[in-house]
Amino acid sequence: MIDRTLFEKRINCKIRPAFVYFLVVLVFLPQCTSAAMKSCGGYVDIGSGSKFFYSPNTPSQYNTVSNCIWIVQAASYHRVNLTFSFTGERYGGECSDYLEIRDGGPSSPLIGIYCDTHTQVNIESTNVWMYVQLKSDLITGSGTHLDAFALAVRNTTTPFDLTDRVPECRSYEFECANHMCVSMSYRCDNYNDCGCIADCDEDGCGSLSIDMATQVSISVIVGVAVFLCICLMAYLIESKNSWNTHKKKIEEEAEARRSQNKRGSRAFVKSRLSQKPNTYDSSLKLTDCEV
Repeated sequence: MIDRTLFEKRINCKIRPAFVYFLVVLVFLPQCTSAAMKSCGGYVDIGSGSKFFYSPNTPSQYNTVSNCIWIVQAASYHRVNLTFSFTGERYGGECSDYLEIRDGGPSSPLIGIYCDTHTQVNIESTNVWMYVQLKSDLITGSGTHLDAFALAVRNTTTPFDLTDRVPECRSYEFECANHMCVSMSYRCDNYNDCGCIADCDEDGCGSLSIDMATQVSISVIVGVAVFLCICLMAYLIESKNSWNTHKKKIEEEAEARRSQNKRGSRAFVKSRLSQKPNTYDSSLKLTDCEV
């Protein structure tokens, strides 16, 4: 006969570790998945080792209107060996959702544009850099997520390219977290120009986080300030109109005085001219006029 107590103990000893493992997976698996969901672009420093990186929403389909740029860098005297699986889309024979890979930075030679179904494709750079960009349009139908694995491979056979394929940003440019450089005018324009999320051109562009009381206070202060400005402008306009009216009145009075003075002068001259000269004294003799 089987000892029921001993049997239950053995069952519990087997079930408890399995239950613990289940809890661990239940707690940590969503965290790993959420980290993959937020990986739209970024700087992937593999050193002399390797790293995985994924498109947003992995393992689900990538987002519409995506622009994700990964800059992969290996250690000195290493190459970047990339293995990826991805399915893009075509529209009208042209690639609409695609993966663009370059041998270095954004202006380096193009390795390839991939928009069909690609499984375990393996490519390798000629230097320590590799540029990987995922772009999608407004419609995503049959596309699948990007699953990429970057491995640093020691260069021992061919001459190594020491050229820095990712240039430094200029003073008027914004340096993104993935080492991309964009114009300062692209900051906070509601478009992901950098091709990444954290510490990029659209990061930190949201509204200020303030409570309701502060919002009400700011609204009251702004309203009072606007009201005072309107009153001041109305006062200045009224003062200007009053001064213009007063000035016009003064000018009219001065003009009336000048006209009156002119009329008086003309009357005086006319009266003087209208006076008759002294009558000739006929009693005067010629001898009286002689010297």
